[in-house]
Amino acid sequence: MATDYKLQILRVRDNPLPGQFGGVIRQKAVDWTVDGTNIHTTNIPGDTFTAAAALAIIQPQAQEVIQLLKTV
Repeated sequence: MATDYKLQILRVRDNPLPGQFGGVIRQKAVDWTVDGTNIHTTNIPGDTFTAAAALAIIQPQAQEVIQLLKTV
């Protein structure tokens, strides 16, 4: 039986970075999985972060991972 992979968002957290010329670059780190074992992290700029924007970035990445897992 083939395994059904599904995107699951595990957590969303602040992940600030020091700016090149001082200050802080705000971003969110979204941890996600498609197989319940391997955790992937995608960073999204804090000023453009919304749930819809995060999913628009993460879903294509998840599909690539799923394709790889299905070939093994």
